[in-house]
Amino acid sequence: MKIIITGGSGILGGYLVETAPARFQITATYHSNLPRSEGCGFAWLDITDASAVDGLFREIKPEAVIHTAGAANVDFCQKNQEQGYSNNVTGTGNIISACRAGNIRLIHLSTNAVYGGDAPPYGEESPMEPVNIYGQQKKESDNLVRKSGLDWTIVRPILMYGWSRPWSRKDFVVWVLENLKAGKPVKLVDDVSENPLSAEVCAQAIWGCLEKRMAGEFNLAGKDVVNRYQLGLTAAKVFGHDPGLIEPVKNESFKKIAPRPANTSFNTLKMASVLGLEPQPLEEGLRRMMESRPDRMDLLIKGRLAK
Repeated sequence: MKIIITGGSGILGGYLVETAPARFQITATYHSNLPRSEGCGFAWLDITDASAVDGLFREIKPEAVIHTAGAANVDFCQKNQEQGYSNNVTGTGNIISACRAGNIRLIHLSTNAVYGGDAPPYGEESPMEPVNIYGQQKKESDNLVRKSGLDWTIVRPILMYGWSRPWSRKDFVVWVLENLKAGKPVKLVDDVSENPLSAEVCAQAIWGCLEKRMAGEFNLAGKDVVNRYQLGLTAAKVFGHDPGLIEPVKNESFKKIAPRPANTSFNTLKMASVLGLEPQPLEEGLRRMMESRPDRMDLLIKGRLAK
């Protein structure tokens, strides 16, 4: 079974490649940085170029596409609305058109940013009332998928954490750990809450959706609802760093960033009952992250210095 993963150089893309079932033939796309990984092929792709998307899909002839590519930086999208729209909305439209032409199943990655943050926990049927431009763009792309007429699934993860690769955008937890390892203080907000999700668990859920042909929408999250400060403290505990370097601050102290919803934590009943995935406790997920590759932090830092 041939699968295209868009955004193969991202954190989730990396975990999807690493955890892909052996019977799948994977082609992962990238745009800025060529990933280095075994077990799949890589292809450069600009999802905002409709002809390039059509050409790659005609060449590969995939049976399914896992669409993770886009502009996921909330502040970037707030400041660069046209470019963010091109990546998140126009690019998704191009993927949908190519899937229609080839009768290809689509798994589309969304975000908790589509919710307003004042009525948690959010389930799959909750109204989408985003408070920032990124959330608005992802809401529009979700609606494109719903109206596409395709065999589709929308997977909506929340604050994923895991090992970012030297060529990918830095994960929040990895950023915290890098600073603590270097003895640098960090300021983390204590008034924005989510139930963080392991990127590895998210990848496993996506493969489950594909193999079981699960249609519809799935909100994926971990068990524990925490703010960023609490997340940082837990990461410091698990990885053996000084929690005293972490200072709690209010979100409003960062004047130049996009607005953040106060609490977008998810209701995970559907995740557990339909996908059979019980939400993972935060400390367990972070411990799994540490034990899976105890050398990854040193390799990651060396890789960044080498870039």
